[in-house]
Amino acid sequence: MKAATFGQLVRELRKKTSDTNGDPWTRETLSKKIHLSIDQLGRLERGDRKYYDSQTLELLAKAFMLIPIERKEFYIAAAGINDEDYCYHLTPEEQLEELLEVTGNVITPAFLLDAYQDIVAINKSCLDLFMITEELISYAKKIPFGFNLLKYMYDPFFGLEDMFGPLWQNIAMIQIHQFRRTSFRFQHHDYYKQLMNELNRGPKFDINWYASLRDPINKYLQYEAFNFTHPQYGPLNYVATEANTQTVYGELQLILYTPTDSPTAATFYQLVSSEPQNVIRLADWPVKKQIKS
Repeated sequence: MKAATFGQLVRELRKKTSDTNGDPWTRETLSKKIHLSIDQLGRLERGDRKYYDSQTLELLAKAFMLIPIERKEFYIAAAGINDEDYCYHLTPEEQLEELLEVTGNVITPAFLLDAYQDIVAINKSCLDLFMITEELISYAKKIPFGFNLLKYMYDPFFGLEDMFGPLWQNIAMIQIHQFRRTSFRFQHHDYYKQLMNELNRGPKFDINWYASLRDPINKYLQYEAFNFTHPQYGPLNYVATEANTQTVYGELQLILYTPTDSPTAATFYQLVSSEPQNVIRLADWPVKKQIKS
């Protein structure tokens, strides 16, 4: 991330967070907190300051109340390494085509997420597993950010809370932590701001978002166990894992479900073998269309 972009990120974090008294940070109050002059902080936010000492970064992370999963992304952003320097040699479009092929070939439910946790693509067995019908897809197309995973988790119309039962809360918190990590470096983008405005309309999302600030544990989707009684397929036991591909537009995450008992393996095999394992494209990627207000 270039210095100017990192400065935009710092400015955005300052505007959206508060001090211990609940007062929004200003350049004056934040500069005192991190032991910089107002002019030095201004230069940082404008991208004129190219190097950042570890103490300043640590104080900024504390002032912005970054959870551990976000601090890693914050320090990477401050390092000044451009995404192009450590991405795969293929173009984003070629990377996507590779992942779409994998999503269609794996013999398990799978779907593809971008940095905003928008569902870029999903295979047929995963559609069937979560009972995503043409009606639900049509509904998602008509609402703002309808193909976003968090929107899908929290919108009652999709019915995931009923499907997962007591497990839903844990899954919802994991998804928030995933979102905080993958979208962290894009908080200054208009698309992120619009998405957050939409998600915050839901009271349960708002409560869980602030609860995640108080949770010191990093919740990753890697090896997360799912054990619940599906309304159509009965008891299911599987593990969710992710395979990350870094692109210049942020991570693409391939989410795979692996059965952990024989009945679930039989159910997944039935899902895969009943029809061709087609892959359906959903959210736009890599270019994100602006949502009309």
